[in-house]
Amino acid sequence: MRIKRQADVDFEIPLIPMIDCMFVLLLFFLVATTLKKTEKELPLKLPESGAAVDSEQKSDTIVLGLDAAGQRYFAGESVTIDNLMQRLQAASAANKDRKVRIDADVGTPFKYVVEIMEMCEFNGLRNVSFRTKNKGQ
Repeated sequence: MRIKRQADVDFEIPLIPMIDCMFVLLLFFLVATTLKKTEKELPLKLPESGAAVDSEQKSDTIVLGLDAAGQRYFAGESVTIDNLMQRLQAASAANKDRKVRIDADVGTPFKYVVEIMEMCEFNGLRNVSFRTKNKGQ
């Protein structure tokens, strides 16, 4: 009669529970990264300022962009003047205290910046700021 000794017992690593754990971790990271709100980046060279301050942007901030050619952007999407006016009217009707941030390229003619500011003022949006970068960055 053969008796199994401790040395004769085969040791196996339980792979199924480890694969299950890895699958759960993979799903967690996939869901966590897809729920993150992505903001479209415009290819802008922002003006430099010695008084620029990094601040947290609220989720309800309206981001308006202007490139060097004078093309207008609303939340990263290219818009016409009429479409921009309609969107600002809708935003103003929802909340007049909503913050507006203008991201203008350093080469943008000032007349386009003034035009955007006038559109905001006309619609009652008076909490307007400009995005700049710190000198030396």
